[in-house]
Amino acid sequence: MKKLLSIVLFAVIITACSKDDEEMKGIVADQITATVQPFTGDDMSLRAYWSQGDVMTVLRAGLPACQLTLSAGAGTSVGTFAGELSFGLGQEVTAIYPKVTGNEGFLTLQNEQNYAAETDINAYDIRFGSAQLVSDEVNIQMSSLLCALKLDIILGTDDAMESINSIEVVVPDRFLSGTFPISSANPAASLQMTNGTDRIKVNLTSTPSAGKQVTAYILTLPCDLSEVRQVKYIITTTNGVFTFCHKPAEAFLSGKMVPVILDVNRFTLVSGEPGEGEYARTISDISEYTNLNDPVFYGMGATDPVYANSYLISEAGNYTFDATVIGNGPGGIMANGKFHTSTASITPKSAALVWQDKPGLIKKVAFSNGKIIFSTAETFTPGNALIAAYTGSDGTGEILWSWHIWITDKPALETHINLEGHKFTFMDRNLGAVNKTIGDAGSLGLLYQWGRKDPFLNSASATEVVQPILYDIEGKVLTDRFAELWTSPDKGTIAYTLANPTHFLLAKDQETSADWYYGGGAGRVNRNFYLWGNPEGYVYRELSETLKTIYDPCPVGYRVPGNFAWSFVTYDGHFTPVPEQWSVKGSFTGGYTVIYDGTNTTFYPAQGCRSSAGGLSDAGEYGHYWMSGPFDEISPYVVCFGFANWYIHPDNECNTSTGRAVRCVKE
Repeated sequence: MKKLLSIVLFAVIITACSKDDEEMKGIVADQITATVQPFTGDDMSLRAYWSQGDVMTVLRAGLPACQLTLSAGAGTSVGTFAGELSFGLGQEVTAIYPKVTGNEGFLTLQNEQNYAAETDINAYDIRFGSAQLVSDEVNIQMSSLLCALKLDIILGTDDAMESINSIEVVVPDRFLSGTFPISSANPAASLQMTNGTDRIKVNLTSTPSAGKQVTAYILTLPCDLSEVRQVKYIITTTNGVFTFCHKPAEAFLSGKMVPVILDVNRFTLVSGEPGEGEYARTISDISEYTNLNDPVFYGMGATDPVYANSYLISEAGNYTFDATVIGNGPGGIMANGKFHTSTASITPKSAALVWQDKPGLIKKVAFSNGKIIFSTAETFTPGNALIAAYTGSDGTGEILWSWHIWITDKPALETHINLEGHKFTFMDRNLGAVNKTIGDAGSLGLLYQWGRKDPFLNSASATEVVQPILYDIEGKVLTDRFAELWTSPDKGTIAYTLANPTHFLLAKDQETSADWYYGGGAGRVNRNFYLWGNPEGYVYRELSETLKTIYDPCPVGYRVPGNFAWSFVTYDGHFTPVPEQWSVKGSFTGGYTVIYDGTNTTFYPAQGCRSSAGGLSDAGEYGHYWMSGPFDEISPYVVCFGFANWYIHPDNECNTSTGRAVRCVKE
């Protein structure tokens, strides 16, 4: 470790100053004026000044030292220090601030400082100056022995409650703080460190918000950076730690102000130890966050992590999940599926809330070491939200993937038995529904285009079309997040829908067979029936014979049901307008109470749809529920379970661009 500091200081061993100094003959001054010089490179943002009670030490070569006390000029850069000083004309004196106390002959820069305003650095500054005395009017220009770092910090967090607590600067193999002696043997000798550290820390006592630009100053010992490999800045917030790696172009010189910009938008986020131009973020006490990839959370006996596009939570709290794994993981990729990728891994740089359907539902979203961390409202509040992972920092760049956060009380399970005698264990509510109350908009759930994983909001009323409202992380209404666009060769792709999860793709029958997926024209050959893992769904397959894919919208342990799941609702599994041939209880009341196992019942609301030509429709009048496979081996359509107050159709042919409901079935 280099222990020599390039600071020249004229000094002698400190002894008491006496009026009876018989060795001194000449002029006697009763005060001196000391002016603090600004740091070189200072943009006048710093205020270097004297404070009431300041004491400096005045050294004269070969003679006793004197200590003088500030008598005027507190709060300014020009101070008057009182005390009797004897000297001879032409003699050179050196002034040091602060006075040398305690272990005589040593000065110390503390390794921890407190900062709230620019003036706070004065409490830690070490200043010196020299003057050749020619009269009893003694004026000394004093400069700092230290280097001032101006830290401009932009963390870009979207949590209004997160604040910055401290900043620590680390330069390996160099001293940034510590104690050094004053050499009397050679006044021009370099200072030698006797006890120091390679780091220095400043506590931001005002705890500024991490969501805004913050400027702070810290004083360090001079440091030659020419052979230094890296300089680290460790910023501790109320939520965790940001670690930046950046070596300034300028050395840490005495009296110099060195600007350092720590902006997440100028650095590359990494999950491990950052190198030059990189930063990492860790979350404090991440073990206290519930891991949504832990199978134990779902009561599973599995040991491997579990993944999904929708995470269902039934309690308020803090949660985390792996944002480097898409969908349900590698097992969700079909070899012949024409998927957008052959790997389930991504490398996002940040995360942010895309939308929430209630203000304050999600209070915080953060990204740390490949994980998304989020906090719900402190009081359990049912609702839905979409969180995305981005290519850039601070929620910028392209969306790599997005996840639905479904907050509702834990759904009950209901085992349906179809006409063929096969069992399907369904949730008791639609995907995204926050209750199962008949006639309540919260029972409708969300709407999906077939083959896509991301939801769209339904009507805000169960009896008529009322446009829903989206909110941002601050609870402000989003007016430009949702869009309806006509599909096209550049938009009707899997990649486009992943990067634009709030874009609903409209379709025209004559051009695309009403498919948002633009396969190049009409007809079955241009469709992609692999998206939900059941390309031959028109032939009954056990769940084990099909696949839950990376595009399936259902939570962990669930998937989109197969084509024959609702065949029991009519006497032969097909369309009929005859009520006596329906397996329902009572009449149509904005939906049907379906008898699903011969005895027990469950309610299916008529949630309406989002039309392939644009707009919500049919709320409270028609019900539409997706299944995972194509209608047959010829047509370009897929299957959905549909009904109205005059018919039930368990195997209706539907175009994929319409937004319909999903009721998930247990895997």
